[in-house]
Amino acid sequence: WDHHAGWDGRLLPNRSRLIGLERAHALLFQVLAPLTERSVSELHAIISTWPVGGDAGLIRSASIRLFGLPFPPLEIRSHLAREGLLQIYKDFCRSKADACQHCSMPEFLKQR
Repeated sequence: WDHHAGWDGRLLPNRSRLIGLERAHALLFQVLAPLTERSVSELHAIISTWPVGGDAGLIRSASIRLFGLPFPPLEIRSHLAREGLLQIYKDFCRSKADACQHCSMPEFLKQR
């Protein structure tokens, strides 16, 4: 399992993992954690202390687009907050380069 083939079919010379540690954390957080048989408060306690992960490039892009900063504010440094930031970015910001000018998020939030 440690050796994988390249696109040409030859085995890669170095060992490599099928998925990295960050992707494993993300899968546990997004897929398995909600399926556990725990109370809401137990699950929230686990999720709120989950290791921070995620795509640094996407986090940086989302932070620049939404906050004008190349890094998320201190309030958005937990895994759960980063997941929320990425979801907002994917839902409202990634569709077009000029999405800020015609952003539908303020109207969406007014309806909530």
